[in-house]
Amino acid sequence: MVQKFMLSQIVFCALVFFAGQPGFAQGVFFDAGQWGNANLVARQSAGGTTLESIVSSNDNMERLNNYNADERLRKMSRPVGRLDIRFADGQFSTCTATLITRDRIITNHHCVPNLRSTLDLKGGITDVTLLMNHYDERNTQDTKAYRVGPIPVESDEALDYAILQVEGAPGDVWGTATVRRAPPRPGAGLLVIHHPGGLPKHVTRGQCRAARPATDSVGTQLFHLCDTLPGSSGAPIFADSDGAMIGIHRAGPAVVSADSTNFGILMAAMDTITQFVVLQGQVETSLPMLRRDIFVSDKTFHLGDENIRDWEALLGGCLKMPIAPAPERLAGVTVTAQVYGAENTSLVIGGAIRPFFNQKPPPNRERPNFWSDTVEVVASLPRGIPAPDAIEICSNEVPNPEKPGELDDFRIRNIKIVGTFEQN
Repeated sequence: MVQKFMLSQIVFCALVFFAGQPGFAQGVFFDAGQWGNANLVARQSAGGTTLESIVSSNDNMERLNNYNADERLRKMSRPVGRLDIRFADGQFSTCTATLITRDRIITNHHCVPNLRSTLDLKGGITDVTLLMNHYDERNTQDTKAYRVGPIPVESDEALDYAILQVEGAPGDVWGTATVRRAPPRPGAGLLVIHHPGGLPKHVTRGQCRAARPATDSVGTQLFHLCDTLPGSSGAPIFADSDGAMIGIHRAGPAVVSADSTNFGILMAAMDTITQFVVLQGQVETSLPMLRRDIFVSDKTFHLGDENIRDWEALLGGCLKMPIAPAPERLAGVTVTAQVYGAENTSLVIGGAIRPFFNQKPPPNRERPNFWSDTVEVVASLPRGIPAPDAIEICSNEVPNPEKPGELDDFRIRNIKIVGTFEQN
């Protein structure tokens, strides 16, 4: 049973369809006044049907609060939380996210699209929070909310995944999911743990299994028959046999029929994800991994396009740090540094441009003119990309330039880059 009776009843969810593609459920939108609440109330449909009544009438979805805290399902659900995404107009939507390291979560890209995305809704994202431990509307004092950086550490619009950084290292409290690369066999039992419609945590296990076939021809998509709702986007899909996370739920069918399936993304397809968690030491890999320093400097560099008094000599738009050739494949890097006045920066590696680190100005100040604590940015390289000969940290164009092409000026010091290499 795959969303057949649900989506037709929920008129307040925002759905974006692409011809010939799955139907992406952006989620249920909530009024601005509910931001920060654990318990959310969605508007009723024209027929008076509430989301809660739809969920409660579905025998395939179970409230995890019905299980004891030491039961297997409850333990598996601990790293799963509700992602609240607020837009510029004050309204917000919800998705589901999973801790894969102590301070990183994975969810769908369409839940937190960047400014270039065609799914960027309602004027842009202003705030993101992760709500953990929400099992029961009657007991919200044990929930915990964490601030999330709205710009993904890594993301892929085509594969529809995003990794975001979370403040406060919630993985130390709630644990992290065990990730497995191997896809499921057709008909294999699955579990989906999610926050349907922003409600407390549920598990779908009735009729929840891999379809036949279970994957597409290129091994990217997972076809599954597990009931979901708007708000379930980004939810982890677990193998019932061993409790390992094998994918994330992505979308329901654009056109519902008797042979409809839901769509997920296989962890095996997300090479950057699996490399990312390898870098953080959260998952074992059959390939031996080596870590060594590839660039270290205690100097202070000034990047941008303006000579500023009392700052170091202007280096230009980018700091280029060469990488010596290595016999092993470079799987990823961990960059640590301190920054001053950094608001529009990027990391360039292997031809890919990723956000580096952006500071926020203190109250009543226009710029963050202070040295940050040591920041850390992790980036991975998918297989098939030629080994880069350099890594660059760059200053980007300011959002509202006084002159065309004006760059953000910032300082950076105490740079250390550690490479993680796959041994042949």
